[in-house]
Amino acid sequence: MKIEVFDDWYSIGHLIVGVFSYFFVPIFVVFLFYELVEKMFKERKEKVSTFLGDLCEFFIGVAATHFVLTTINI
Repeated sequence: MKIEVFDDWYSIGHLIVGVFSYFFVPIFVVFLFYELVEKMFKERKEKVSTFLGDLCEFFIGVAATHFVLTTINI
């Protein structure tokens, strides 16, 4: 299965939310709950590959933030 990462403009939002959740962990819980509810109610419209892509975009934001902050030793 091919995962669709950065497939629409909402992808930038997923990335930014990932960055913010690095500093404020409850954002992760809210984001995950939102994505699960969106998947349940938009099942016909949203494919599994798009759902997984949204999660990947989020975790790319978290990983990039962690990489930048550990590289500059903050």
